[in-house]
Amino acid sequence: MTTEERRQECEKFLAKNPWVWPAFLDTVWEAIHEKDLPRASSRMILDHLRWERHGTTYGGGRIDGFKLKFSNGLTPFLARKFQEEHPDFAYFFKTKSLKDDASSIIP
Repeated sequence: MTTEERRQECEKFLAKNPWVWPAFLDTVWEAIHEKDLPRASSRMILDHLRWERHGTTYGGGRIDGFKLKFSNGLTPFLARKFQEEHPDFAYFFKTKSLKDDASSIIP
């Protein structure tokens, strides 16, 4: 699967689960403003949503009757989406080039 296909899958996931992006942003802002974290990983933010928010998502596997699944493949795209929408806080996530993507590395 190409980077563009994975990016499209992430957008489809977010469209099917509209609560995820606002919850992701809330958790990032909490980490920045309340916890004073200088940096974090998007996987850490996603893990927080998995366990603290008990997220129910659509398109995932069933756990105790609930559909619960966040693919770790979402993390690079969520970090980049945040960086694009909030360039003043782009430093918060360190991203690397994707395998078939020529985008630059953001320190």
